[in-house]
Amino acid sequence: MASTTHIASQTLSIGDMTSTATITLSGERLALNIVAAQVGSEESLVCLIVRDANNVNLKTVKVIGSDTQRLVMDSGDLLGNTTLSVWIECLAGSATVQLVELTGSEGVLPGSGSTIELDDLAADFFAASAAGRGKFATDLFDDATLDDVVEDDAFTAAVVTAKFDDDSLTAANMADIIADDGFTAAVVTAKFADDSLTATNLADILEDDAITAAVASAKIDAAAITEDLRDGEPIVLADPGDGNTITPATSGTEICTIDVGTAAETRVMGTPDHVGQRLVLVGGTFGGGSLTITMAAGWKDGGAADDVATITAGDVMIAEACGAADTDWRCAVSNGVAFA
Repeated sequence: MASTTHIASQTLSIGDMTSTATITLSGERLALNIVAAQVGSEESLVCLIVRDANNVNLKTVKVIGSDTQRLVMDSGDLLGNTTLSVWIECLAGSATVQLVELTGSEGVLPGSGSTIELDDLAADFFAASAAGRGKFATDLFDDATLDDVVEDDAFTAAVVTAKFDDDSLTAANMADIIADDGFTAAVVTAKFADDSLTATNLADILEDDAITAAVASAKIDAAAITEDLRDGEPIVLADPGDGNTITPATSGTEICTIDVGTAAETRVMGTPDHVGQRLVLVGGTFGGGSLTITMAAGWKDGGAADDVATITAGDVMIAEACGAADTDWRCAVSNGVAFA
């Protein structure tokens, strides 16, 4: 440690002061260490005083008891002075004091307000001596040590193999993770295919077995959807053709327009699905033939059980399902339709 002693070690009692020492500056910074060792049981108090050539106080620092204090002065404190006078005064108790200036490569980090010895800093980080010491020197980060961290001994093929290759990330082991042994058809099958995502299992998720009418009813409440459909627009039923049954859907109202050719034709009226359902039959285009419709069981026309209706072009009949024990059709409105 480079230093210059300005006040040699001496013991002061209350009211005593050392001789004045003169410091001639060689730079724009000054770092002083005042060392005090209390003598006796009474707590000591000593004060270091720095004055300029005109005897004006520039800076002071106090030391209580046994301690070391650092006084740091930069260009803002020195005010251009190159010659300073310093002394130590004892204000209480008794203490052995000494004043040392830190010189050479020891200095102050600019603007830090604290002194850091550059020799110590270099020794701690960059190997100040041949042997080196500290954080980035021979004993910690020399070639051999660096090898252990980032070079031959740490990342040779052998070491990499030990850490990342043969024992853990070889082709075989990689295969266990992402390649042949990990994602072969067999493994994928085990994880995602036959045992879990076959057509059968997929069906359990989103196909036939999963979204059948029964499953949909259980999961989505088919009855509620049916009620919503009943409240929507009427459903148009296709004319099933001569001799076939007009099968009502499950909505609220269905309309079927029947066209007839040149010969006589027949239709059968299917049974209703639910109470309140409506079926509208309309005579469409007739080419000269006639049309008779056989009503479903339980049909009534104004209380009569007439179960055959004759419809011509332009005729309209509205049947509505009702009943207590059984759901049967009743004629709600007819225009031009004849019943027998």
